[in-house]
Amino acid sequence: MRLIIFYLTILALLASCSGIRTMTISMEAKRQLLYANQLYQQKQFSLAVQENLNIIERFPQSPEAEKALYNLGLIYTNPENPAKNYTKALEYFGMIYNNNSKSPLAQESKNWLAILVILQAQEIELDRLRKTIYNFESQVYRLKKIIQERDRLINRIEKKIEQYKQIDIELEEKERVWKK
Repeated sequence: MRLIIFYLTILALLASCSGIRTMTISMEAKRQLLYANQLYQQKQFSLAVQENLNIIERFPQSPEAEKALYNLGLIYTNPENPAKNYTKALEYFGMIYNNNSKSPLAQESKNWLAILVILQAQEIELDRLRKTIYNFESQVYRLKKIIQERDRLINRIEKKIEQYKQIDIELEEKERVWKK
């Protein structure tokens, strides 16, 4: 009987240790997530990306991993981020929505997905319009060059006409003088 109590006590101690380990892991994940958020607030986007990826790698099944995925989506949609990338943001928000549609972050991710699809379509249209404007500007430049060349030609022709008029006037004068 004592032996059973001894084993039960050891088993209880081991069980409580695993709970402590889980709690320690959870606290470490939360601490790391807090640090990643601080980096994001300080606009250190590349470091924030690395920290969030580290959370996902070290604590893949934790709620903090899902929050890290969400943070990655936010980082890549931030207009102040020089490495802004809507495609990557779509990927991270899509992971949240597809992996756990009951998660509180899933609905927010779904909203971001809808917004980003619209933004990407608008960026594609904007790029198309920029190319069209560039083509029009190129055409305008070429047409201005053509107009300038025609203006120079017209000027030369007008000068020639003036010269011919002067020659004609001189000839008429000489003709009058010869007739007298």
